[in-house]
Amino acid sequence: MDREGAFQVGTTAFQVTTAPMEKLISHCIKIKRAGYRPVILTLESKVIAARQLADNVGMSELIAIQAAETFIGNNIEEIAIYDGDKIRESLARLIHLL
Repeated sequence: MDREGAFQVGTTAFQVTTAPMEKLISHCIKIKRAGYRPVILTLESKVIAARQLADNVGMSELIAIQAAETFIGNNIEEIAIYDGDKIRESLARLIHLL
């Protein structure tokens, strides 16, 4: 399967890393030029570093950067539609996948 990131939803390409580096930003530039929307998911403690790297090359407005913990938590809640039982089921499925 061809994809532009760790996972892809439509034209959004998600890059997942615990240590954002210049090489990742270069890849995001490449996929942005190819018509995709790059999103970097990283640790909360690395979000500022990733944003600085993107800013260094003038791409801070074109590369979305989010804390993976927040992204995962928000998506579990959305999937579960704020139903307590569904949140627990979704969380259990996520943990099982890890």
